[in-house]
Amino acid sequence: MVTRGIWREPQVEEGRHNIILQNRCGNRLTALFHEQFVELELLYKPNGFRRKDFPARNFSNRDIYTPLFAEAELPEIPADFVQEFRYDPFHTSVRTEAPGGARNSISLLNIGDENAFAISARCPLVVTFLPHREFAVEDGLLYEEFADRGEGIVSFVAFDSFEENRYRVLEDGRHVLQLTGGDVVLLGGEENLYQVRRALVALEGASREELIAHTERTIAPLLRRARLEVIDDELQRVLDLNRRIVYSGLDEGGACFGALNRIYHLIWVRDGSVTATQMARAGNPEMLRIWTPFLLENPSSFGTLDGRLCPEFLQMVGTRWSKREEDGLYHAAHCLFRLYQTTGDDWCLRAETLRPLVDAVDYQIATRWDEDLEMFGSDTFGETTLAGSDYFGYDSVNGRMQEQRGGAGSGTLRSHALRQNGHMYNVFRMMEILLAESPEMDEPARERYREWGDRMECVLAETFTDPDTGIYRSMYAQKTDGTCEWMDDDNPWGYTWVQTEGPFRPDLNTALRSLRMVRETWPEGGSYGYCPWNTLAEVLAEYGLSTGEFRAMLEDELADALTETKKYPMLGALTEYAHRPEGWRALPFSAGSLLNAVGSRILTGLPMGLAARASELVDSVSGYRFRTSLVDARAEGDGDGVRAVRVNGRLLVGTLQIPEALLRSGPNRLEIERGDYSGGPRLYGSDARLFSVEQAEGHRLYRMASATRADLVFENLPEPAVLTVTDGEGAHVRAHVKPVEGTEMHVLTVRASGEFTVRVGC
Repeated sequence: MVTRGIWREPQVEEGRHNIILQNRCGNRLTALFHEQFVELELLYKPNGFRRKDFPARNFSNRDIYTPLFAEAELPEIPADFVQEFRYDPFHTSVRTEAPGGARNSISLLNIGDENAFAISARCPLVVTFLPHREFAVEDGLLYEEFADRGEGIVSFVAFDSFEENRYRVLEDGRHVLQLTGGDVVLLGGEENLYQVRRALVALEGASREELIAHTERTIAPLLRRARLEVIDDELQRVLDLNRRIVYSGLDEGGACFGALNRIYHLIWVRDGSVTATQMARAGNPEMLRIWTPFLLENPSSFGTLDGRLCPEFLQMVGTRWSKREEDGLYHAAHCLFRLYQTTGDDWCLRAETLRPLVDAVDYQIATRWDEDLEMFGSDTFGETTLAGSDYFGYDSVNGRMQEQRGGAGSGTLRSHALRQNGHMYNVFRMMEILLAESPEMDEPARERYREWGDRMECVLAETFTDPDTGIYRSMYAQKTDGTCEWMDDDNPWGYTWVQTEGPFRPDLNTALRSLRMVRETWPEGGSYGYCPWNTLAEVLAEYGLSTGEFRAMLEDELADALTETKKYPMLGALTEYAHRPEGWRALPFSAGSLLNAVGSRILTGLPMGLAARASELVDSVSGYRFRTSLVDARAEGDGDGVRAVRVNGRLLVGTLQIPEALLRSGPNRLEIERGDYSGGPRLYGSDARLFSVEQAEGHRLYRMASATRADLVFENLPEPAVLTVTDGEGAHVRAHVKPVEGTEMHVLTVRASGEFTVRVGC
């Protein structure tokens, strides 16, 4: 049982078995199956369909939460009675059998668009509720009006009637209801009694089946986007379930949690951003559409630059109770960039959207750049607060002092990590593009960030690339004893993410060498994180990994997800760490990265475009959203290669990146023929926009555009002598070609600043 104190301990669920449900309003129901009874823990949060502000979305997190009832229990269901859990994030059923032979089927229902859950039972079931002080009692309704931290709250329990549910009150103050024959009890919390009665009118008299159907209608528009069909039953099962989990982990107000578990019930900048951007690349940008404004409007803190307050994005959204993690600004910029590229929403280009982010970037330069070392640095490495931080010795998220001085980070003052410097390279490139396309922003910031992007490209090539191995080094550390040294990361989450999330890479070959090293060495430690492992698999599959090898990289993840554990019997829900299925379950960022990794084997989201792919694993994707287009793609034939692609019946020539001129607003049909290709030079994908490909005698013209440096990857490229790049005025554009290591492709790097044309001999 959770005890109230200064520190909420423990933060993990105490039941022998635990099922966790969260609805789209942000409220959470946990059924904790203890040895002798089931505890129902309901945590309150204002309705996400009405309240978008950060205090409302964060009202019940892992450290400061509000239970709707003092106690709520199923007092006659010991953990040993449970025979089977059938987990779904919106409707979970539990089959029980008592030693005397009494059997029951109990349903826990998550109402998708109301601050409510429901309990239903086929056979007799007792449910008890204890108010904080006192329920108001009506025939069919119990409710209590109370306040916590300035928020008016009304908890409620709605049932058929006193008589039908054998209602009574025990001497210890518990209110008792009995269910049978499919009865439904609604329980939840609202902002006032009017909203309670409104919700009950909307749900009045609904059966279990009708409530399930109501929620399915609510989430259907989200689930219709980018649904994959794969040639693997286990993978299909995990993909379908975890798409649903993502949308239960994201509430309608924009908050996305690391996992549904208590310990993760905070709004992490990184976790929500990775989930949203990966889902957008997988063809479903709806999450990014509501997450991005929420993130940008709720920075973690503010710094001062030239008398201006500049937003900072640290570990947690919206609160100064946060570590100074080095990747928060990157995630803020990445979400805005991806939102613009996948939806075309001009909100992303408005001055009121971009100016605060420009200030945040300038503040990062002013406070994190070390001119002597020529690197960005931080007083935090990953999630470890270093000795150079004012908050060393504290848990910065809740303010608790650590038990002893020292530990991780005690010997290091400041880190200069690949993760931070690589992310800043991407920040500058993304901001350069956004500013170039904004009609409201000034030119100087764009030019300044172009210079910084070029500078960081040199830093990553000359400082972070090991001259002996040709791979990236992880961190340059300033030590407390005055020395400095290069250090390796023994758990390379950030090392992997910075090279896989992109959207840009300063040197493709160095990244591929580094990532291939991670694939070989990371599993040697026995455990690794599934989210970065999925992004790793996606990039390696893009550059040479076969379908069989790609599927093998996912094997442990699927096996862990399909292991029903005692602690969290949420079968099918993804876990966080390899070989630790008893750990956290239902992680949106693991789900988002898996959906994108698998989906990229038929359609891959490029930085500013879309490209066709083929594998023996994925048959089709439907409802893939890219800007104003909806794409249904189907692959037929054998092999991992793409022999041919037709867009709305028209054969693509010389490209797998889909020219924007061929994508219609609304529905589009993509037909992919698997097989070997031998048709001359073909654009595999790029960092730039592709408008059209024109075929002429002896050559192909690729009409493209980018506001910054762009990589174009080609298959079957002839000698570089028959390749030229010119700008919109016909002037020569600086470019160079080199092979992509481990493949038969070449990468053409173009120093672009607007529209350009690539002429390739064929």
